[in-house]
Amino acid sequence: MKALKAFSRWIDTINEWIGRGVAWVTLGLVLVVFVDVVMRYIFNTSFVFTQEMEWHLFAFILLLNGTDSLRE
Repeated sequence: MKALKAFSRWIDTINEWIGRGVAWVTLGLVLVVFVDVVMRYIFNTSFVFTQEMEWHLFAFILLLNGTDSLRE
């Protein structure tokens, strides 16, 4: 039983780290979208790499957050 509790704590720790990482990547996504919107509407220009970075970050968040939501 102690081994199962230790294993469960280990999984919870990993999920906690994944959740914190996803939170930071989400902040990065918000900043990238903000910069893209400012560039598009204020400077009337846009870059393809910012739009691609947006969907890459979104996919990364979706994939990692899916593993974190399994414990509920």
